[in-house]
Amino acid sequence: MRNVIKRIRTHLIFAVLSLVSIGSTHADTYLMARLPDPESGLTKAETDALEAKATAGDWEIKQYFAIAYLHEYLSFFSRNQGCKTLKHGKYCYALAEHPKAGRKFLEEILELDGKGPVYPTDLAAFQAQFAWYWVTAARLDGYDPESATCRNAVRYYEKAIENERGIWNGKSCTAREMASLARLGLCLPKDEQKASVWGKMSWGCPQH
Repeated sequence: MRNVIKRIRTHLIFAVLSLVSIGSTHADTYLMARLPDPESGLTKAETDALEAKATAGDWEIKQYFAIAYLHEYLSFFSRNQGCKTLKHGKYCYALAEHPKAGRKFLEEILELDGKGPVYPTDLAAFQAQFAWYWVTAARLDGYDPESATCRNAVRYYEKAIENERGIWNGKSCTAREMASLARLGLCLPKDEQKASVWGKMSWGCPQH
């Protein structure tokens, strides 16, 4: 019976988190809006050529591959619906067919320090969205703060917050995500005081 109650509580908490976790939605929408969405799509040769340009150091194209990978391959438990949210989606689907490249470029982007070559607002959106995927994966670990999934979620939320505060005069939209986690005791020890600090940090922040 205790296990049943625990599972029910976990599902209820996840439902609440889905309702209050607003920042990841902004990051999700922001990133998808950056992806080109032409009506015609790409041929395999054209996609291969784009991957070659990205590998050679074109960070704009690296971001396109990373966005497609994020939304097509890391969408477990997530509210985003991937490439099909776009009007056409053909460009997105073409890039998503290169998941190894998308993952590689995403990893490169996530570890940047906000000083270039990806603009801090864009970098923070990648980090916040990636953190959200770790939070949703942490459902399987009961949102245990000591689990690897939770540690990854907190790590990337902290990176996103740092990058946002650096360009928004100390404000951070992603801080509301951390506030939600601390308030609910998910992936962080339950702490109303810290939740309040993060919540105030998000007041008046620019929306992604």
